[in-house]
Amino acid sequence: MGYAIEAYLWVGLFTTAGVPEPIFNKMRALIGKAANDPGFKKALETVHIVPDYRDAQEFQKFFDADYKRMAAAIKKIGKL
Repeated sequence: MGYAIEAYLWVGLFTTAGVPEPIFNKMRALIGKAANDPGFKKALETVHIVPDYRDAQEFQKFFDADYKRMAAAIKKIGKL
């Protein structure tokens, strides 16, 4: 249709606001460790999923940019 869009299928882990910082940091460390485990990465790759782990700050930047990109595409086709 002539629209140039860029879209991603991604998964993110979210929590409620107000989680105590020590618990939040522990969760981040454990999730990061699991995401970077060679066995986990290999399992993802066997089902053609490209692992691309991003910690909280990196993911926030990606999320914000993806949101803006998709909102602009949806608005351009008149659905927003």
